[in-house]
Amino acid sequence: MGANLIYTPSTICRRSNQALDSIIRLVTGLEDRIEDLMPLHISDPQRTIRTQSLEIKRYAQTIANKDAEMVAAHQLNRQLQTRIRELEKSLEAESLTTEPPH
Repeated sequence: MGANLIYTPSTICRRSNQALDSIIRLVTGLEDRIEDLMPLHISDPQRTIRTQSLEIKRYAQTIANKDAEMVAAHQLNRQLQTRIRELEKSLEAESLTTEPPH
């Protein structure tokens, strides 16, 4: 983890949601593109196949990148949750040892 970086659960959640929204937009865009191309007359099907194959590869790479971002965010979230629990336990133990006797 980088020094001086603070990731709150809300930040991690927001970034995960952004990644998910990006994937949804990409898939929706691809579906729209497919619908737009359906009625077109294809004079050179091999060229169209090559072009669409390249486009699919780009989308697949983008999805893989977003997936990796989501995995990293999830791992960071778990690390932060573990650290928060450790700090809470430490504070509880400290407060028990510093309480004045009754």
